[in-house]
Amino acid sequence: PSDELTQARQYFDEAESLRLKGEFDEAIAKCNEAIRLHAHYAKAYGTRGASYRSKGDLDRAIADLTTAIELDPTYVWAFTQRGSVYRFKGMLDQALVDIENALALDRAFPWAWGERGMIHRARREYDEAISDFDRALDLNPDYDLIYLERGRTRRFLEHYDLALADFSELLVKEKYLDAAYGERGAVHRRLGEFDKAIDDLTEALKSEPDPWTLVERAQAYAAKREYVLALNDFTQAMELDPKYEWAAAERAALYRRLGRAEEAVADMTVALTLGSTAWRHAERGAAFAALDRYDEALVDLNAALQMQPDYAFALAQRGAVYRLTDRYNEAIADLTRAIKLGYANDWTYAQRGFAFRMKGLYDFAIDDFTVAIEKDPEYGWAFGQRGIAHRQRNDLAQAIGDLTRAHELQVGDDWVLAQRGAAYRRQGAFAQAIADFTAALALQQSPWVYVERGLAYRGLKQYDDALADLSRAIELSPTYDQAWGERGITQAERGNLDDAIADFTQAITLNPQLGWALDQRGLALRKKGDTERALADFSESLRQYPKDGWTWAQRGVTHRVRGDYDEAIADLTEAINLGRKEAW
Repeated sequence: PSDELTQARQYFDEAESLRLKGEFDEAIAKCNEAIRLHAHYAKAYGTRGASYRSKGDLDRAIADLTTAIELDPTYVWAFTQRGSVYRFKGMLDQALVDIENALALDRAFPWAWGERGMIHRARREYDEAISDFDRALDLNPDYDLIYLERGRTRRFLEHYDLALADFSELLVKEKYLDAAYGERGAVHRRLGEFDKAIDDLTEALKSEPDPWTLVERAQAYAAKREYVLALNDFTQAMELDPKYEWAAAERAALYRRLGRAEEAVADMTVALTLGSTAWRHAERGAAFAALDRYDEALVDLNAALQMQPDYAFALAQRGAVYRLTDRYNEAIADLTRAIKLGYANDWTYAQRGFAFRMKGLYDFAIDDFTVAIEKDPEYGWAFGQRGIAHRQRNDLAQAIGDLTRAHELQVGDDWVLAQRGAAYRRQGAFAQAIADFTAALALQQSPWVYVERGLAYRGLKQYDDALADLSRAIELSPTYDQAWGERGITQAERGNLDDAIADFTQAITLNPQLGWALDQRGLALRKKGDTERALADFSESLRQYPKDGWTWAQRGVTHRVRGDYDEAIADLTEAINLGRKEAW
């Protein structure tokens, strides 16, 4: 009857007005009345479906919008609404079908163009999205939401100037203010304009804090090294949404950079339970490495590289772990590949330089450390490592120069002082060496440094001081074979042959491959007249190191002392053939 139809239309008009005011339950009630009076009232189903959608009841929304379309297959608005709901549910193919149907019915419907743009963006078809947003705004320049969506898409495309224009347009119009300030702040952050970013993001947060904006501001604070403020924002974001994986992951990355590796691992573990990415595995792997948990680090770094085989950061971090676990060939391979892929910073070169140095490839090591220093002229660790490489190559003046620069950059570093002391000792500058070793030991007790200082004292023939230091090294590390052997040499130089032989014997017991200790015990035994045992020591040393001309010479001398001249001539000839040309 016409009066029922009139009443149904009145209910519908009231429902639509209530929906637009955000009173969705009341709108649904009015739609129910309209449908009771007019069961085939497509618009009533459409408005009820839209109200359900606004309440978050997407399945009921789809059911009502489907009924509306069945009742009126030309209902453009219902197709567009249902397409939008499908998009919210992540059902992008179904969404696109509905929007294409809407546009087939009305090419001049701005909302359909805007919706299709958002579907394209969700599918990462950014250029197509921009084209659709442009068309929507051509049809309706006051379609303010599309300025926001087009600006976001331009941000994804890194078209930052154009994105800023869209967001600024909204701010002039005073529309979507919180979102526009937040998005513009995000663009400023990506442009490195951190103060502008913080100003905009702070403005966006004034009405109601949201996790995304807080994380954006946290990253801007972190870029300015305002770490306390950054951590506060990350923490607030996680309190607002404990499952916000981006906040957990970014806070983890900041904790790692700040040296708080335990907290980094904890946060990144939370992030990984919410979503696994190569970056997250690589970051947690780097944090595990900082905790010396190398097996766990490798598990994460291998996972990152399985997901993304050319991930340079993960390769560099795995290379560093291989270096720390003495797997130098693998370290060099990973670090070289990382450099070729573009992760060619000072740290990566320095890591590879260390691996080259440990393999005895000093020229390559020095080249890498030099590149690292060129990239960061105040990289103290690289200066120190280059200094050690020079010392190992016996370029002592260059070693001392590099280690002095490292000491200037890393004041209070016992390791640098000790290494410079070692270079001074090998140069014969025993007083300078002792000064460096003494300063190093005041900072950190080290058996190696005590041995080095003991050798410097021995170079000055200060045997009591030398023995004291070598004995202290043994107290700190009873299995330190070099300390036992060097104390034996010192005892021998003082004429304490029995004590010397005892120390050499202990060194050999700890390390049967210590050829020089066998040689030194052989010398001590020969001095005591025990040439038979001396010959046995020299022979065992030559079995291990048959190209050692010095040992051939000493065995030859022992044969001569015993009157075994043929054997002496044979051994001394072999020594000369191996390059021993001393007059004696």
